[in-house]
Amino acid sequence: MSIVGDGASEHGTVLKWDRETSDPVMTLAGPSRVTLRDFNILSLSGDGLLIQNADQPGGRVYSNQLYCSGPPSNGAAVATNIDSIDQSDVTMTAVGLSHFRAGVRATGGPARASGQATPGQIAYLTGATSHGNRIYDVRNKGQMTVAAIWYEGDWDFQAPLIDLGRLFRLAHRRRQLDVGKDVPVDGADQRFFGFAIAAK
Repeated sequence: MSIVGDGASEHGTVLKWDRETSDPVMTLAGPSRVTLRDFNILSLSGDGLLIQNADQPGGRVYSNQLYCSGPPSNGAAVATNIDSIDQSDVTMTAVGLSHFRAGVRATGGPARASGQATPGQIAYLTGATSHGNRIYDVRNKGQMTVAAIWYEGDWDFQAPLIDLGRLFRLAHRRRQLDVGKDVPVDGADQRFFGFAIAAK
C-alpha cells in the first residue's frame, strides 16, 4: 500500500491531530509493506507516526529526507524512538531533527539486552540536527551507527549512553557554545572517526 501526498510543507498535504488525547496521528500495524511519501504529519499532543510489530527477520524500515521537529518552546520528548529492534534494519538517510529533548533513542530488544548477537542494525546516514539534547540516546545494550551528521546548538549533552549502549559516529561536525559536555559515557562503547568540533 502507498499513501502519497502532494508535498511535505505546510502548503502541501498535512495530517493533523489537535485533540487533547495522545493518540498517534497514523499507526502502521506490522508486519506490512507500506510506502509513505510527500506529506506532513502534525500532532499537538502525541506521536506523529507509530509503527507496530516491526521487528522480524528480513524486516526493513527505511526513510529518505524524514524531518522530525518538536515545538520550539520545550521540544519533543523524543523525536524518533526505535524500541526493541533486534532483527530488522532501520536506515534513515538525509535526516533532519530539531527541537527535542531526546533525538534518536535506540533501545536494545530482548536478545540484544541479554548479550546475544542480532542481525538488525540502526543507521543514520547523512543529515543535520539542531536545538536538541541527547541527540543519540542508546539504551539497554542497543547499537547505532551515525555518519555524516551536522549538529548546531547549545544544549549540554549530545550523546549520553546509558546501560551499555554502543554508538559509532563517522565524519561528524558540530558547532556549539560549550564543547566540554559532549558525550558523558556510563559503561558504554563509543567509537569516533573523522569527528570535528567548531566552537563559537
